[in-house]
Amino acid sequence: MSDFTIDRPARGSSAVFEARECTTTYNGINRRRSHRRGNTDRRQELRFELDKPDRRRVAGRRKDDKRPSFW
Repeated sequence: MSDFTIDRPARGSSAVFEARECTTTYNGINRRRSHRRGNTDRRQELRFELDKPDRRRVAGRRKDDKRPSFW
């Protein structure tokens, strides 16, 4: 047998949680050169051409898709 023992609570007893000391650690150099989200809001951009027909063929779950199409 080894002389090394592990301090564990007995089975059936409540677990004991211990918090570590709050220390700041070195996380390396900051590699970010500029702001990532410096551009304008992409939701303002128009992502499709208005004069082209809709390319979706399957009715989806959108509110407009649930309307019946008569023609």
